[in-house]
Amino acid sequence: MAALGVLIACIAVTTTVAGLLAVYFVFGLLTVAVQTGIGALTQSEVDNALMGRFVGLMSIVPNTVSVLSLAFSGAVGAALGARTMFVISGAILACGTAVAWYLLRTPRTSPKLPRAPWRRRTSAPR
Repeated sequence: MAALGVLIACIAVTTTVAGLLAVYFVFGLLTVAVQTGIGALTQSEVDNALMGRFVGLMSIVPNTVSVLSLAFSGAVGAALGARTMFVISGAILACGTAVAWYLLRTPRTSPKLPRAPWRRRTSAPR
C-alpha cells in the first residue's frame, strides 16, 4: 500500500503519456496484490461471529469514501492544482498504510462477544 502511495505521488511528476501508462500499469499490478491481501487479512483477523457484518461494511465503506474523495480532491485540486492533489493523495495513502501497519502489529486482547439471543445455550435435560 505504501508503494501505491508513492505511485500516486509519481503521477504528479510524470510529464509524458508513456510515463503515465507505466505508472498506471504498475499501479494495477500492485492493486491486485493489495486486494488479495485484504481478503487474506479479513479471514485471519476478523472473528467469525463478525465476518458477515465486516464484509457488509467492506461493501459500503469503500463506495462512500470514494464519493467523498472525489469531492475532496476536486475542491483541493481546484484550489492547489492537480499535481499538488496527487502528492497529497499519495501522502494520505502512505500515512494510512503506516497506521494500518502499526495497528496490525500491536498486540491486543479480543473482547468476549455475547452470544446472540437465538444462539444461547440452554441446559436441556438428558
